[in-house]
Order: sequence, then structure tokens, then C-alpha cells
Amino acid sequence: MPKTSKKTYFDELWPKDERLGQWLQQIPKDRTCFRCKLCSKVLKLSNMGIEAIKSHESNAKHRGLAAVAFAAAPIQSFLQPSTLSSALAESQSHASSSTTELSITATSAASNLGVFNDDARTRAEILWVLKIIDSNYSFNSSECVPLLLQSMFPDSEVAKNFSCSESKARYMATFGLAPYLLELLMDKLWMAVRMALLLSHGQATIERGFSVNKEVVIENQQTKSLIARRLIKDHIIQAGGILQVSITKQMMISVRSARSRYSQYLADKKECEVKERAQMKRKAELDGIEELRMKTKRLKSDIDALNISVKKYAEKCETTGDLTYIAKSNSLRRTADEKEEELKKVNEELDAKIEKYKQ
Repeated sequence: MPKTSKKTYFDELWPKDERLGQWLQQIPKDRTCFRCKLCSKVLKLSNMGIEAIKSHESNAKHRGLAAVAFAAAPIQSFLQPSTLSSALAESQSHASSSTTELSITATSAASNLGVFNDDARTRAEILWVLKIIDSNYSFNSSECVPLLLQSMFPDSEVAKNFSCSESKARYMATFGLAPYLLELLMDKLWMAVRMALLLSHGQATIERGFSVNKEVVIENQQTKSLIARRLIKDHIIQAGGILQVSITKQMMISVRSARSRYSQYLADKKECEVKERAQMKRKAELDGIEELRMKTKRLKSDIDALNISVKKYAEKCETTGDLTYIAKSNSLRRTADEKEEELKKVNEELDAKIEKYKQ
């Protein structure tokens, strides 16, 4: 009997590994699968076990997202400006006892000033995207906002660095905020049920009623963007408003990796389109081959029928002596010969197409 490949099951010890635990998640109801938090994908273990997880970990897309999500940040980037200032002042007051310590602290504070500003800019851009979705604006409303803010607040560093254009607002919502919020919901809601609720045209939140379908539907909007808008809108309502939404470090990391996710999405989409065009081309070639095969069958059938008629009229001429029958027989024979020539050409064309298809 042929050997059957055995299924492998998720080991609860795997997420406890320091490296794997950062992104690996168990599926509660299916031990034959695992979930990647970074890629937001559910994958099968099949018969590979831990090797399936290692294979996914070596994937280029996963490595790119991991590089962004788990990039080491200096501890000073988590401090408030007042904390940095007080630390610097304290170092200055004790300069006589530790000149080296003062130098290190001042350098660290100066080098991390840019990190703090970047966090402030990301926070401002997140708030603007939340406002777009909460007020049911089109993403196109972001077109001139960066220039407008720079004109309104010329002295603001955040306004100078604000760059939330139409395309950025769209991929921040779709590939930054939405994956992060989906991650929050994953612990409470089974994936299939959640997606069914998001795509439903009825009530998305069973107890409260979530009837913003008509408000958030904007013309020419892709399904992925629509799901993201509805998910973010629901989160804003649950939080009690835009200013009540908790903008965590993890949310900012997810938003900063939105560009790489968006680029990967475009690359995957382009690859799918190329494959689809190739499949359509091969289908057209197969249809052409099938059409020629049907034509050869029709020609063979016509030739057989003509040859039968030729023989029939020749026999009648012999029995009756009527020469009109031989004339009809000769006419049909010429037609049969013409059909033979046509059949030969069709067969040559068919052979050429089959050879091309095999290549």
C-alpha cells in the first residue's frame, strides 16, 4: 500500500521560543495550522511540523516585516522630552563627579530627538486618517493637507514633516491600522466570523448595531479598503471618539510598515495579473487547438460522404449506361480532392499549434 503523509500538530512550546514567540500564534480550534501576526496569514503545518514554520520565517516578505516591526529602538525614544531634559540637567549638575556620564547622556538625548519627532509626526498622521474615516471623508480629501498645514503652522516641526497624501492615507488605513486592529480582535473573534461580520450588509455589531454601511461606502472603492474603513470606524465608535483611541507604540510600528505591506500587495497583484494573462493566453491556445481538431473531424466526415457518393454514381453509370452519372461522380471526386488538400493544411496548422503549446 502507498504511504500516506501524516499530519503534524502545533506544539504549545513553539511560541515560548524567544524568536518565534514574537510573531507565531496558535489557532485555538485547529492545531494543524498556525498564524503569523506580522503577515496576518493562517498557514498549514501539513506534514512538515516545525519546518513549515521555519520555511515561512525565511520568506522574503516575512523577513521584511520583521525587520521593521522588531527593529531595536533606544530606550530614550520611549521617554518624554521633560524626562530627557531633567536627565540632562541632572548630569550637568554632577559634571564634576562624572564628565563621561554627562557626555553620554547629552549625546543620547540629541541623537534621539529625531525619533521623538518621528513619533509625533506618525501620531499626527494617524489622527488625520482616523478623522477621515470617522467623518466619512474620501481619501482624496488629503490631497493638499500637508501644504495647508505647513502654511498654517510654519513654526511646527510636525507640520513641516507631515506627509499624509491621498495615497499614503489610503495605504495607512488599509495596510497599517486595519492589520493592527484585526490583531486586537483576533483574540476575541474567530477569523471567519469576523470577516463575515465586516462584509455583511446588516448589523456589524450585534448588541449595539453598527449601521454605518451607507455612510462609509465611497464610489470606486476596493473591497480591501472598504473592510479597513469599516473596521477602523467600528474601533473609533467603541473607543468613544478619535481622541479616545489609544495610539500605542505597536500601532505606530504597524503604520510605519504599511508602505512595505502596500508594496508587497502591489507586487503580488501584478504577479497575479501576469499569471492570469498567461492562463488566458494558454486557454486561447487550447481553444484554437480544439477548434482545429473539430474542423479536421468535419472535413474527414465530408470526405467520407463524398467518396461514398462518388462510388454510388459510378455504379449507377455502369448499370444504366447514363453518362450524366459519371459526370456527377467526377464532380464529387474533385470536391473530395479539394477537401483532402484543405484537411492536409489544417493538420499541419494543428501540429504547429500543439508543438507551440508544448513549449
